[in-house]
Amino acid sequence: MTYTERYFKEFLMGKLHEQLVKDLKSLSAVVSITIHDEKSETWVLEIIQGTLGSVSHGPAPSECSFVMDAATFEEIARGRYQPEQAFFEGRVNIEGNMEKALQVATALTEFCKSYPFEPKDDGK
Repeated sequence: MTYTERYFKEFLMGKLHEQLVKDLKSLSAVVSITIHDEKSETWVLEIIQGTLGSVSHGPAPSECSFVMDAATFEEIARGRYQPEQAFFEGRVNIEGNMEKALQVATALTEFCKSYPFEPKDDGK
Protein backbone atom coordinates (compact mmCIF):
# COMPACT_ATOMS: atom_id res chain seq x y z
CA MET A 1 0.00 0.00 0.00
CA THR A 2 1.38 3.42 -0.92
CA TYR A 3 1.93 6.21 1.57
CA THR A 4 -1.03 8.07 0.01
CA GLU A 5 -3.39 5.09 0.38
CA ARG A 6 -2.34 4.60 4.00
CA TYR A 7 -2.87 8.28 4.70
CA PHE A 8 -6.44 8.32 3.43
CA LYS A 9 -7.56 4.77 4.29
CA GLU A 10 -5.94 4.42 7.71
CA PHE A 11 -5.04 7.82 9.11
CA LEU A 12 -7.81 10.12 7.87
CA MET A 13 -10.53 7.49 8.31
CA GLY A 14 -9.52 7.50 11.97
CA LYS A 15 -10.22 11.26 12.09
CA LEU A 16 -13.82 11.04 10.81
CA HIS A 17 -16.29 13.23 12.68
CA GLU A 18 -13.48 15.01 14.53
CA GLN A 19 -12.73 18.71 14.46
CA LEU A 20 -9.77 19.13 12.08
CA VAL A 21 -8.43 22.34 13.54
CA LYS A 22 -9.45 23.99 16.79
CA ASP A 23 -11.88 26.90 16.32
CA LEU A 24 -12.48 26.20 12.62
CA LYS A 25 -16.23 25.70 12.70
CA SER A 26 -16.77 28.15 9.83
CA LEU A 27 -15.21 25.92 7.12
CA SER A 28 -17.44 23.65 5.06
CA ALA A 29 -16.20 22.30 1.73
CA VAL A 30 -16.01 19.31 -0.57
CA VAL A 31 -12.41 18.99 -1.71
CA SER A 32 -10.68 16.55 -4.04
CA ILE A 33 -7.00 15.69 -3.92
CA THR A 34 -5.51 14.04 -7.00
CA ILE A 35 -2.09 12.43 -6.96
CA HIS A 36 -1.23 12.50 -10.65
CA ASP A 37 1.70 10.08 -10.62
CA GLU A 38 -0.21 7.33 -8.79
CA LYS A 39 -2.57 6.37 -11.61
CA SER A 40 -4.32 9.71 -11.01
CA GLU A 41 -5.58 8.60 -7.62
CA THR A 42 -8.32 10.95 -6.43
CA TRP A 43 -9.58 11.26 -2.87
CA VAL A 44 -12.53 13.40 -1.83
CA LEU A 45 -12.89 14.97 1.61
CA GLU A 46 -16.10 16.46 2.91
CA ILE A 47 -15.53 19.02 5.63
CA ILE A 48 -18.64 20.09 7.53
CA GLN A 49 -18.25 23.05 9.89
CA GLY A 50 -14.60 22.18 10.45
CA THR A 51 -15.28 18.48 11.02
CA LEU A 52 -14.15 15.71 8.66
CA GLY A 53 -17.48 14.29 7.50
CA SER A 54 -16.31 11.75 4.93
CA VAL A 55 -13.36 10.44 2.95
CA SER A 56 -13.98 8.68 -0.35
CA HIS A 57 -11.87 7.32 -3.17
CA GLY A 58 -12.48 8.12 -6.79
CA PRO A 59 -13.58 11.16 -8.75
CA ALA A 60 -16.63 13.02 -7.44
CA PRO A 61 -17.97 16.56 -7.68
CA SER A 62 -16.05 18.99 -5.49
CA GLU A 63 -15.84 22.73 -4.92
CA CYS A 64 -12.09 22.77 -5.36
CA SER A 65 -9.33 20.36 -6.30
CA PHE A 66 -5.67 20.05 -5.44
CA VAL A 67 -3.48 18.21 -7.95
CA MET A 68 0.10 17.21 -7.07
CA ASP A 69 2.63 14.42 -7.23
CA ALA A 70 3.06 11.80 -4.51
CA ALA A 71 6.32 13.26 -3.18
CA THR A 72 4.74 16.68 -2.64
CA PHE A 73 1.69 15.13 -0.97
CA GLU A 74 3.89 13.13 1.37
CA GLU A 75 5.92 16.19 2.39
CA ILE A 76 2.69 18.08 3.13
CA ALA A 77 1.10 15.18 5.05
CA ARG A 78 4.25 14.74 7.14
CA GLY A 79 3.98 18.42 8.13
CA ARG A 80 7.26 19.32 6.41
CA TYR A 81 5.88 21.49 3.58
CA GLN A 82 3.06 24.02 3.66
CA PRO A 83 0.30 23.63 1.03
CA GLU A 84 0.33 27.37 0.29
CA GLN A 85 4.08 27.28 -0.32
CA ALA A 86 3.69 24.24 -2.60
CA PHE A 87 1.06 26.13 -4.62
CA PHE A 88 3.16 29.28 -4.97
CA GLU A 89 6.16 27.17 -6.05
CA GLY A 90 4.07 25.42 -8.73
CA ARG A 91 4.10 21.99 -7.08
CA VAL A 92 0.33 22.01 -6.45
CA ASN A 93 -2.30 23.03 -8.99
CA ILE A 94 -5.64 24.29 -7.72
CA GLU A 95 -8.84 24.02 -9.72
CA GLY A 96 -12.32 25.29 -8.92
CA ASN A 97 -13.23 27.82 -6.24
CA MET A 98 -9.90 29.51 -5.46
CA GLU A 99 -11.15 31.29 -2.33
CA LYS A 100 -12.45 28.02 -0.87
CA ALA A 101 -9.23 26.24 -1.87
CA LEU A 102 -7.09 28.79 -0.04
CA GLN A 103 -9.27 28.45 3.08
CA VAL A 104 -8.86 24.67 2.93
CA ALA A 105 -5.10 24.97 2.32
CA THR A 106 -4.76 27.17 5.41
CA ALA A 107 -6.70 24.61 7.49
CA LEU A 108 -4.65 21.73 6.04
CA THR A 109 -1.42 23.50 6.95
CA GLU A 110 -2.49 23.70 10.58
CA PHE A 111 -3.86 20.14 10.54
CA CYS A 112 -0.68 18.64 9.06
CA LYS A 113 1.50 20.53 11.55
CA SER A 114 -0.66 19.27 14.44
CA TYR A 115 -1.09 15.72 13.12
CA PRO A 116 1.84 14.78 10.87
CA PHE A 117 1.45 11.28 9.42
CA GLU A 118 4.55 9.18 10.01
CA PRO A 119 3.76 5.49 9.38
CA LYS A 120 5.61 3.36 11.89
CA ASP A 121 6.86 0.73 9.47
CA ASP A 122 7.73 2.65 6.28
CA GLY A 123 11.43 3.02 6.99
CA LYS A 124 11.48 6.84 6.85
